Amino acid sequence: MKKAILMLAVAAMAVLTGCTSIDIGKKFNAVPVGETGRTPAAHISVKMTGCYLFGVIPLFCGSVGSAGKTAMFSDTLTTDNGVFLLTRAIRSEGGVRAHDIMTTRNGVFFFPLLSFETLNVSGTGSK
Repeated sequence: MKKAILMLAVAAMAVLTGCTSIDIGKKFNAVPVGETGRTPAAHISVKMTGCYLFGVIPLFCGSVGSAGKTAMFSDTLTTDNGVFLLTRAIRSEGGVRAHDIMTTRNGVFFFPLLSFETLNVSGTGSK
């Protein structure tokens, strides 16, 4: 019985904590982007979440491979990975230039065992 409860808790943690999501907005009302007035392709927001043991050992983190996936025991919540996913999404929407990239990272630490962290990266791509 204890093993079943532990397995259920681990599965729930994986589903609830480690995930990557990419949201895309394309309605600009014909407003140009950037100082040069370029045509916007999309505004993109990347969110990666993760769960860490003792605040340093990654248990479940959002995958860099694709949205909606989880990476186990791999620390993928880095600015490099967030910007990579952002620029890949900008290119997939036909953009060739990125504007106003913003990155934030925050988390909650449940002393002494677990911490839950979130990395948010957003920016606008133009054609």
